[in-house]
Amino acid sequence: MNLQQPSGRIIASLELQISHVQKNGTNYSEIEDNVVVKALIFNPSIKKGLTLVKTHANDTDTYSGENETRLDDTETSIYLPPEVIEEARKYKTNNRGIPISFVIYKNASLFGTDTGMNLMEEIAKMSSHIISSEVISVNVDGGPMENLTPPVILRFFLPEKDKVCDQPLCVYYVPNGTDNGIWSTDGCLTSTEKNLTVCKCDHLSSFTVLMGVQLSPGLDHVMKLVTWIGSSLSILGLTICTLSFVLVKALRVKQSAQIHFNLCISLIAFYVTFLALDWATQDPNHCKWISSAIQYFCLVAVSWMTVEAVNMYFLFVKYERSNIPHFLPVSLALAYGM
Repeated sequence: MNLQQPSGRIIASLELQISHVQKNGTNYSEIEDNVVVKALIFNPSIKKGLTLVKTHANDTDTYSGENETRLDDTETSIYLPPEVIEEARKYKTNNRGIPISFVIYKNASLFGTDTGMNLMEEIAKMSSHIISSEVISVNVDGGPMENLTPPVILRFFLPEKDKVCDQPLCVYYVPNGTDNGIWSTDGCLTSTEKNLTVCKCDHLSSFTVLMGVQLSPGLDHVMKLVTWIGSSLSILGLTICTLSFVLVKALRVKQSAQIHFNLCISLIAFYVTFLALDWATQDPNHCKWISSAIQYFCLVAVSWMTVEAVNMYFLFVKYERSNIPHFLPVSLALAYGM
């Protein structure tokens, strides 16, 4: 398998290989450091549910029964209710067994996400989220496993939570047709039992737990205060530099001073819009425009830094003024018009 290929293709390739093994009618199990695979063939006549349990010792086992099997040393588990087996049986055209495969990924590094796509609204309300558990994926040969009643039950063991971590949220992976996708909460309910996060979902997919990371109110206030003081001092210093270039004629006529002037203006605009973001978070439209302004002025500042580097190259390497005709007007057009 080529590990340099996009992550979505790696997952698809793994699932395809598991499917090929199951077509031979044989069970397959593999335990590695970063992934656990359990591919099983079940008799279509069974009418009980199925529980897969992975323990802290990295051992896996399956249990058949009407109700979920629970162990004290569970690290990750998934319970498929009898309705899943019944639904798969409807699509069987022969008497062969029902292939069911479980894949447990140690982390979510193979599940790429689109940075331009947001999670659900409840996730957006939180300050930040990290994937704090393993990812468990289940595939059952048959029709679409949706709107299941009772739901699939997943249990994820989470280590003793850090004080800044809170708000676990059960999510599943939704591919978008390319090599990436998004994590969604549709059809999943989240609850906690001691150190286990319990997910109840009405469909099959790849599941994990997002953990909200929030700063304590005191620390959050201190960081905001430091940000405001630092940014305000930067604006003050840049304003003094800008006034110097404007009021001192000897500086104003120099090309390097004019470049510095524009760099200071772009940095002042960047810091002002950055501080204004605090007031814009309550309105999506304001937030969008302020964020766009921050991005724009950041690019403008970088452009003027590049102009300054080119100007210094001509002064100190070429030992001459810029030999580019209309250097400053061209720089103005490129920096502000990009």
